Amino acid sequence: MGKLTALAVKAALANPGTYQDGEGLFLKVDKRDGASWTLRL
Repeated sequence: MGKLTALAVKAALANPGTYQDGEGLFLKVDKRDGASWTLRL
């Protein structure tokens, strides 16, 4: 199960960086208000 809650994701969108959700799933937030999910297998 993921570690990031809906509130944590909302807060992360305000701060650029990479956030790990667990089991290879990452939320990447860039400086220009863009965000994407990445799954590393």
